[in-house]
Amino acid sequence: MPTTINLTTGDDVLTQGDGDYVVNAYAGNDSVTLGSGDSTVNASDGDDTISVGFGDHFADLGDGNNIYSFISGSNTTQDGTYAPVSDPGTNLTIIGGSGNDRIDHDGTWAGYYVTYN
Repeated sequence: MPTTINLTTGDDVLTQGDGDYVVNAYAGNDSVTLGSGDSTVNASDGDDTISVGFGDHFADLGDGNNIYSFISGSNTTQDGTYAPVSDPGTNLTIIGGSGNDRIDHDGTWAGYYVTYN
């Protein structure tokens, strides 16, 4: 069972180690850093920076100029996303909502698959 963490509607900074989390960051310019695990981040509106470790993650970034970065694993993001892919064996699904979305992909490893929707 993941641990649920509710932040505020202000500008929040959260740093957590490894584990499974559901983070509700609400509005504001938030910075959320999570270690390895299986997590969901609901960032809402604002200019957010989300960084996650190895694992399976879902992120709804909401409206705003957002940065989403990860080490590797299966990742799903939604709305206003920047997601660098750097490790082999990474599955990435990006759902771009309204706003300006940026997707960077770089890699030379065999068996590398990226899906853009």
